Amino acid sequence: MKHALAGTFTLLTIALALLGTSAPAANIGISSDQECRVDITGPIEFGDFEKLAALKDHLVIDNGESTSGSMVCLNSPGGNLMEGLKMARFFLQEGVGTRIQSGKECQSVCAIMFMMGNARGPEVAFLNRRMHANSTLGFHRPYLSISEARQFTTGDIEAAYDIGIDSIYDLMSLAMTPTPWADGRMIEPDLLQLMTGTPGSEMFEIRTVEQAIRWKIEVDGILEFGHFGRPNIMFACENALNSGIALTSVRNGDGLMTADIFEFLNANSWSLQNATTGVTTIPATGRYATTSPRSGYSSISCEVAILDKSVGICGNDESSDTRIGDCRVAEDLRYFSKLITQHPLSDLRALALVADNPPDAVTFRRCRIVLPDGKQEDEEICLQTIVLVNSTGVLLLRHVLDWPSGSRTVIEIEAEVNGRTSSVSVNGQPGELVTLEDGTRCVRNSTSGNRVCTEGL
Repeated sequence: MKHALAGTFTLLTIALALLGTSAPAANIGISSDQECRVDITGPIEFGDFEKLAALKDHLVIDNGESTSGSMVCLNSPGGNLMEGLKMARFFLQEGVGTRIQSGKECQSVCAIMFMMGNARGPEVAFLNRRMHANSTLGFHRPYLSISEARQFTTGDIEAAYDIGIDSIYDLMSLAMTPTPWADGRMIEPDLLQLMTGTPGSEMFEIRTVEQAIRWKIEVDGILEFGHFGRPNIMFACENALNSGIALTSVRNGDGLMTADIFEFLNANSWSLQNATTGVTTIPATGRYATTSPRSGYSSISCEVAILDKSVGICGNDESSDTRIGDCRVAEDLRYFSKLITQHPLSDLRALALVADNPPDAVTFRRCRIVLPDGKQEDEEICLQTIVLVNSTGVLLLRHVLDWPSGSRTVIEIEAEVNGRTSSVSVNGQPGELVTLEDGTRCVRNSTSGNRVCTEGL
């Protein structure tokens, strides 16, 4: 009985959130931006769907092949769930594409609307949803504060309960709709799980390469990549093989593929070797061949072709019986944007800053300097880049911290090989790995005694 009551309370919470509180309705009108037909700006409120529907003849256009030109630009913190779901279904059924431009936000129910972006035609259909690397796309579950709950009577709660059940069904129906011409869902189950698991007072934001790839979100604002190293080929293989199953860092526990790559730790020498020299060229085709760090009893490998505007990949993962294309057939590749070649946990905003010459991984971290007496000298959000190095038999990770002040800290941590103690350096000076009492990992400069520490945001 206790569990049943808990479930009922959860549903009531979601249902009551639909009632909301009064707020300015969204501004919905014809866009002055050439990229968009219609703009939706501000909180979503009752009546907004009617405003959108009134613009259907202007918004929904067909170029003879598809509705790819039917584009709505979103800039909303969210709002009324029921109204937002109506607009989301309208986008899905009419073939309306969605955009979040630089500096704009789309959160809560707006994020659900965004995920319904697509294009339709008599002979073609495809997802059509793009966010800028510098925009904000955030998900969370609906919620109701205690102060808001006290405003409602028993009758309100009973009505809201029924509305909530209908809206939950509508949300699940939209989310589980198959993606056009692909084996997936408009909102994949793992994203739906993260959304409903995020409290209404918080926000789960799309920030990394693997999230954009896994949940099929195109990204604007990243320059054309000007360089591809061997690690990029391995990242492309892993990202592609996992794209239809789970986030790459979830399926691949190797330290080079997880957030551990940004920590001050000794890297696995075999993984570094595999990523830097384990990628070879196939003379007959000009493709690159790479083996996954997950390989063992099961074969996991790919062939990767870097093309002018895309990346062609074929490969096989025996551990999950996953196949992408067929490497035995010359032209049987699957094509991805060049974002597929980047480290799964590279931050999209950070990547936009370095795309013309990208490191092997890049993100933003909270960086600080701790003096020998334990006092903190500096704390800032810095840009942390990682380079995998294999030089004259020496394997190491090079961490570069670019501080807002303009200063730079370079830390090199050698991988342990055959039991040999690895070396650590800070700006060319000898160093050592240390861990603070709170678990923060640092590198101590043996000369000055200062410790350089970083933490995830």
